Amino acid sequence: MKNRLLLALLLIGHFASMAQPKFFRVMFREDPATSFVLGISQEQVGLSRGSNFKLYYSTNDYGTDTVAYASDNPAKNVDRTTNMKNLDHYFFRLNGLKPNTPVYFIVAYEDALGNKEVSERYWTSTLPDNPDAPLSIISGGDSRADLEHPDQTAESIIIRQQANIMVSKIRPHFVAFGGDYTFANSDSEWLDWFTDWELTHTPDKKITPIVPAIGNHEYPPFAVPAGAPVVHDMFDTPSADVYYALNFGGNLLRLYTLNSEIAIPGDQTNWLVNDLQQTNTSVYWKMAQFHKPIRPHEAGKSDLNDAFDNWAQPFWDYQVRLVVESDAHVVKTTFPVMPTTLSDGQLVGNDTVDHNFVKSNNRGIVFVGEGTWAALRDGNDPKLWTKAMGGFNQVKWIWVNKDTIQVRTVITYDPNDPDYVKNIQPLSDNNRFVIPNGIQLWNPPSGEVVYITENGTTARPALGIDHISADKVELLVWPNHVKNHVANVMLVNSPEKEASLELYNINGQLLHKERLQARGRYMETQINLESFDAGMIFVKVESGSRSWLKKLVYSK
Repeated sequence: MKNRLLLALLLIGHFASMAQPKFFRVMFREDPATSFVLGISQEQVGLSRGSNFKLYYSTNDYGTDTVAYASDNPAKNVDRTTNMKNLDHYFFRLNGLKPNTPVYFIVAYEDALGNKEVSERYWTSTLPDNPDAPLSIISGGDSRADLEHPDQTAESIIIRQQANIMVSKIRPHFVAFGGDYTFANSDSEWLDWFTDWELTHTPDKKITPIVPAIGNHEYPPFAVPAGAPVVHDMFDTPSADVYYALNFGGNLLRLYTLNSEIAIPGDQTNWLVNDLQQTNTSVYWKMAQFHKPIRPHEAGKSDLNDAFDNWAQPFWDYQVRLVVESDAHVVKTTFPVMPTTLSDGQLVGNDTVDHNFVKSNNRGIVFVGEGTWAALRDGNDPKLWTKAMGGFNQVKWIWVNKDTIQVRTVITYDPNDPDYVKNIQPLSDNNRFVIPNGIQLWNPPSGEVVYITENGTTARPALGIDHISADKVELLVWPNHVKNHVANVMLVNSPEKEASLELYNINGQLLHKERLQARGRYMETQINLESFDAGMIFVKVESGSRSWLKKLVYSK
C-alpha cells in the first residue's frame, strides 16, 4: 500500500513538473503598431495543468527573470478565458506599446502541486505605424490534413509542417490565414494543428502574428462545437462573427477579413460597405481575405454568387486592389479585373466578359489563391482574366509599400527534395525584403511577380485606358515617374498586328527591346526597370509606318 501511495505521489510530481502553458500565438484586436494579443492553451483534463497564469513582458530581454520584467511593467492577468476543442485558452491583451519594437515575455504559473514555474521566453514585435515602412505578409489557407485520401494523409501533414517552417524562414510581419485549419474540426486535429503551428516560431523564439479567417471546415457538418466560436474562441478575433478590419503600417494597408460561411447579405455587407465608405481614400491600399472564392478555378467548386452580388462592386468602388481566396486547393493569379453584370461573351472595350468579370487596367481588382497550404488539387477552370494557374503547395508572399504591392508565389513543398525548406537561408527582421538563397518561386510565363500599382489615396480616374477613344491611335506610358521599378506601355488602336518597343537612356544607349503583339485594340507590356540606372528613359514604339516617342523618369 505504501509503495502504491509513493508511486502515485511520484507520478503526480512528475506530471506536475511537466505543467507548461503551450501553443503560444500572437493575434491583433486593435492597432498592430501599439497592441497585440498573446494566446496560450492547455488541455482541459490532466495532472499537468497549470493555474494562476500571469504575463511578464518588457522591451528588454530578461530571459526568464520575473523580477526584472516586473521592474519595467507590472505583471498582467489573463483578460479572457475560453474552452474550445478540449483545450482551455487564455488571452492576454497588451496595449499602449511602442510601434515597431520587440516585446519579450514569459508566462508565470503554478503547477498542480502549487510550485511556481515560468515558461520559456518568447518574443514578438509590434508593427510599424509609418506608411513609409514596407510590410511583408504571408497569405494562404487550407492547412487541413487530407483525411479524404488515407494514403495521402501522412504526406499532407508533412506538407503543412513544411509550410509552417517556411513562415519561420521568411519572417513576415504577419500571416493572413484563410481558414480550413483542419479537416473534421475534431479535438485531436486541433491539438495537432496547434502543435504544428509552433513550427512558425523562429529558432530565437520569435512568434509571427496570425490574422485568422474562417473556412467551411470550421462549420457543420464537421465536428461540434462548430461555427464562428471555433476561431473566435481560439484566436480572440475582434469580432465574434469573424469578420473585421485592421490597419497595418498606419494608413499603409487596411486588411478586411470576411466570413464567406455565414450570411453575406445583411449585417456583414452593411458593415463592409460602411467601413469602405468611411475609409475611402485615407489609406494607400485595401486588401481582403476570405475562404471561398467568388469565382473558383476548380470546376468542382461552385461560384459564390452572394459574394459577387454583395462584395464585388464595393471592392471596385472603393479600390480593394488585392483579394486572397482559399478553399479550391489550386494556385491562381489574375489580371486586374472589374465586375460587370454583362453576360459572358460581351465586350467591354476590347476585352470579353467571363463569369461577370472583365480585365481592367483602371485600378482593377487582382484575385490570388486558392488555398494549398496542405490540401491540393490541380486547377482546371481558368477564366479569360486568369493570369496564371497551377496545382502545387504554396503560399503568397506579399510586399506592400506606398507605391506598389508585389505578390510572389512561394513553393512550400518539393516532393523530390525532403530538405528543400530546411536548406533555405533564413531571413532576419533586417533583411526580410530579400529573396533568400534556396527558395523556389513560381515563375509562370506571365512572370514571377504580380505588380499592383497606383494606390488608392486618390479617386479612380473617371476615364481610364478602358475608355479611350475607339479610333485614335495612341501610345500610353505610365506612370510618368517610376518609383517601383515597373513601367507600363500600351499602344492602342493601331491597325497593325505587332510593334517594336525600344528603351534608351539619355545618352542614346539601347537598354531594352521587345516585340509587342496585338490583343484586340491593345498592344501592351510591363517592363521591370530595376536593372537600369536611375534617370530619364525614352520609350520608342514603331508600328507599320508610324512611330511614337515618350519619356519617363526612373528613380531607384
